Amino acid sequence: MGKLRTIDLAHYGWNTTDNLAAINDASLEAYARGGGVVQFPEGITWVKPTALLWLLLRSNVRYEGTGVGSIIKVADGTGNFE
Repeated sequence: MGKLRTIDLAHYGWNTTDNLAAINDASLEAYARGGGVVQFPEGITWVKPTALLWLLLRSNVRYEGTGVGSIIKVADGTGNFE
């Protein structure tokens, strides 16, 4: 399994934007290759899930940070967690 970094698949600003689509693109690419690793850089990776777009977890795909400072955080006021 090769490592796929989300930043390699889409250009966006860490800590400031919604990275959900880029994460899903990276996991789809890894899945299409038969498996792989989606790697997150240090810092906060913001996501803004909606009723139509959420974080998709796929088989044979591992999600990992590059260190203890890698955080995936849901933006305030987004998502449906009822």
